[in-house]
Amino acid sequence: MTTPHVPLRPVPVNGIETGLSNLWREAAAGSLAAGGTVVARNCALTLVVFTGVEGNASSVVREVEQVSGQYAMRAIVLRSLGHMPKDTTVASQIGITQRDDQSGSTHGEVIMITTEPDQATLLPGTVLPLILAEQPSFLLWTGEPPWRSDLFESLVDGCDRLIIDTSDSRNAEKALVALNDLQRRKHNACIVTDLNWTRLSPWTELMAQFFDTQDLRPYLGAIDRLTIEYAADTDDSIGNSAQAYLFAGWMASRLNWETSGQPPAPAAGGGRGHTALGNGVRIQIELLPRPGVPQGSWLDVLGKRRASDGSFARSSPGIGAISQVGFGALMSVHVHAKLNGQDGVFAIAREQDLWHASTHCSAGQVYPAHTVSLGALGEMFSIEQQLRELYPDQLFEESLSAAARILGPHGVRRTP
Repeated sequence: MTTPHVPLRPVPVNGIETGLSNLWREAAAGSLAAGGTVVARNCALTLVVFTGVEGNASSVVREVEQVSGQYAMRAIVLRSLGHMPKDTTVASQIGITQRDDQSGSTHGEVIMITTEPDQATLLPGTVLPLILAEQPSFLLWTGEPPWRSDLFESLVDGCDRLIIDTSDSRNAEKALVALNDLQRRKHNACIVTDLNWTRLSPWTELMAQFFDTQDLRPYLGAIDRLTIEYAADTDDSIGNSAQAYLFAGWMASRLNWETSGQPPAPAAGGGRGHTALGNGVRIQIELLPRPGVPQGSWLDVLGKRRASDGSFARSSPGIGAISQVGFGALMSVHVHAKLNGQDGVFAIAREQDLWHASTHCSAGQVYPAHTVSLGALGEMFSIEQQLRELYPDQLFEESLSAAARILGPHGVRRTP
C-alpha cells in the first residue's frame, strides 16, 4: 500500500540533490538491514505541481503522494503561500515515497519548495534545474494560472506537458480564451491538457452513441438547438461554464458548425446564448447554470471516492451517490433536431445521486433509456491517468479552439 504520509526533511535549496542522494542511500541501507533488496533510484518522469491557494495545498500534497507512490517519479511541489518564517525567501523539503504490491516496491521522490507570493518569480531558477533530463516532464497548475506572466511562461517552457483544470477558474470564459491562446503559441513544444475536458468523456461518449445507428445519423445535420445545463451555486451566479463551453466546442468541431462570431447574449436563467450555422441550419446554443447544486474542488470529490488502500473507487454496488460535484459539472445536455418535419430529441441528464446519468432519445419513436455510472465512464479522471499521456490530443485541441470561437471575437485572439 502507499505510504499514508511522506515524511519530509528540511534541506537548503542548494542542497536538494545532495539531500536526495543521502535519502536514497539511507533507504537502501535500511532495506538491506531488513533482509530486503537494494532500493534502486530510477525516476522515469518529473511532475511539477504549483499551488498558490493555501486551502488547496494539503489536498494537492495528498494527491501527489498518492500518484508518486504509483510511479517511479520525481514530484516537485511548489507552494506560494503567505506564512514564511522571517528572513526566509525560499524553503525546501525532501522525501521518498514507497508503494508495495505483489510485483514489488515502487519508490519516488518528493521535493517541496515554499515561497511567499511576492517571491514566486524566483521559482523557475530553482525548479528548472531539478527537472530530470531525457525524461518526460509534466506541469500541473492548480487554481487560476497567471496567464502570460514570466513565472507561468517559464515553467510551461521547461516542461513537456501542461495540465490545468479550468473548473478552478474564477472566470471560466477568460480561462478558455487564454488556454486556447497558449495552445496556439506553444504548438507541440508543450502539450496543453485540461482536466475539465477529460471529465467530459462520459458525456461525449453517450451523445455519440445516439447516432451510431444508421436511421438516427441523418439527424446530426438537422440539429437546430443545443442546450447545456451545468452546476452553479446560487440564482444570481453564472458559475463556472468552462465544461459546458468545451462540450459545445466538441459538438461544433465534430459537425463543422460555423459560429456567428458575436459575443454571448443573455439567455434564460442568467445563462449564455450563441448562434451557429450547420448544414444550412441556424443553431441555437444555450448554456444555462443550474443553481443549488452542491459543488467542490474536483480534488476533494476524488478524495471522497478513494478507497482505504489509496486506489480509486470508480463504481461499486455499495457506492450509490456522491455528496457534491466539481465546479461547473455538466447536469444535462439536450439536443433538438428537425428532419423532414420529424422532431428528434437526444438528451442526457444527471440523476439526483449525482453519480449516474440517464439517456432519452425520441425520433419517430421512443428508444430505450439507459442509466450509466458517470464515474465508471471516466468523469473522475485522475491526475495519475494524465501521466500516461505523452502525445497531443487533437480532439481536445479542436474542441478548445471551437469553444473559443463560440465565445466571440475575443476568443480567437491573434498571437504573434
